Amino acid sequence: MDNRVLKVREILDLCWMKPIHVSDLAQRVDLSTAYLQHLFKRETGTSIRQFVMARRLTTAARLLKVSRLSVKEVCYRVGFGNPANFHRSFKGRYGVGPAVYRKSSEIL
Repeated sequence: MDNRVLKVREILDLCWMKPIHVSDLAQRVDLSTAYLQHLFKRETGTSIRQFVMARRLTTAARLLKVSRLSVKEVCYRVGFGNPANFHRSFKGRYGVGPAVYRKSSEIL
């Protein structure tokens, strides 16, 4: 894998829960924003945005299963700034909203 993509993945692994700007990542690896997006997708099979979203939603699902944090607290903890966007994204990935997901996890 390209070293610049590896560097970006390292950065994302450390700060995926914070607001991330591709232009800042591109500057850190000395690439244009467009070329970084192209290279990242070519090397990983996913866009930077999708990569970060997957990490956030996977972590949210785990937190909903194992913690007593409210859905709103989980939303903010994984980097969403808006509960409605969190709900929509979570439902898009898991087929149910976060509260329903938590309830169904309690049954298992």
